[in-house]
Amino acid sequence: MERDGLTEEEVREQYSEEEIFDRVMEMRETDYEEETDALIGWFDGQTPGFTPAITDENSDWYGNPVIVSGSIGRWDGTRSGFTVYDSFRDAIDTSPSSYDGDNVFADCEIQKIWDENGHLFLTGAHHDGSVSVELRQLTNKGMDAYEAIEDALATWTTDHFTINGRSYSTGVKSILQAIRDLWDDPDLAEVPRYMEKAFGCPAEEYEEPEHPKEQAQAFSLSAEAKSARDSSMQLAQTTGNTAPIHETAR
Repeated sequence: MERDGLTEEEVREQYSEEEIFDRVMEMRETDYEEETDALIGWFDGQTPGFTPAITDENSDWYGNPVIVSGSIGRWDGTRSGFTVYDSFRDAIDTSPSSYDGDNVFADCEIQKIWDENGHLFLTGAHHDGSVSVELRQLTNKGMDAYEAIEDALATWTTDHFTINGRSYSTGVKSILQAIRDLWDDPDLAEVPRYMEKAFGCPAEEYEEPEHPKEQAQAFSLSAEAKSARDSSMQLAQTTGNTAPIHETAR
């Protein structure tokens, strides 16, 4: 193999294995930063470095919060749920858990971000396991819906609330159903279709097989992450403890 006038053998003669590895990791980090910067700009409604390949009829809600659904591997098992962040940048925050934030990727190395049939997935790993989520963006109606859910969780003072024509009580199961319905409703949570909209790739790469969707079991995925960090420091007290109401092992 030859590139820029140099063969692989000549390169290996000039550089040690450690130097080659360091260079590969440097290039990998550069690629990651460029791609995440592009995605941050995309979700914020700014498109640095490229022009959207097709007209986006939904561009009026770029800059809106994003909702993630997925699972977190913890020292005591796997938890699943939902969390809303102000931006894509906040959703991929990997700052240390010692900062006491609500970022699901705390202490993680994000290993993969990919578009699959318009859906955007992210995976990462940390010392207790892995984090795997899908991310969507709230529409303007979705922002109003999530605000209604937050109000119901914060006050518990009303008998019911309505989202997009559907009525819910302030009970735990009903509120969790409201979050699931928000996630599943394209009028409220939009699948990004990033590769299609930004680069003109096919809207659908393959036909997805029909199979039942796994149901998330928690209100707040970030609460699960924070709970794992808090409880891991109290291992001696785990026997016989009752989990908070929003925690359900999968």
